[in-house]
Amino acid sequence: MNAPIIRPAEPADTPTIVRFNIALAEESEGLRLDPVTAEAGVRRMFSDPALGRYFLAVSPEGQRLGQLMITTEWSETTAGPLPPTRRWGSPAAATM
Repeated sequence: MNAPIIRPAEPADTPTIVRFNIALAEESEGLRLDPVTAEAGVRRMFSDPALGRYFLAVSPEGQRLGQLMITTEWSETTAGPLPPTRRWGSPAAATM
């Protein structure tokens, strides 16, 4: 197998990224993300590059294999940045 190509994601990749985000949340945290909220979070990041960037690993044949999101304190579960209390390492305070 040839090595995957890592490329910046584009807005047209939104359905793939949403699908990957939903699968990752369920697998890693047992969370069931709302697809509408997950898509809103992906679209919001594409609309404001200061929030972060997505990259995709793609096979030479074009199959999307995985993704990477580079950001600081962003949450697809809320489609927005984490509250300031979370930025200081206090998850309990973020839920109060």
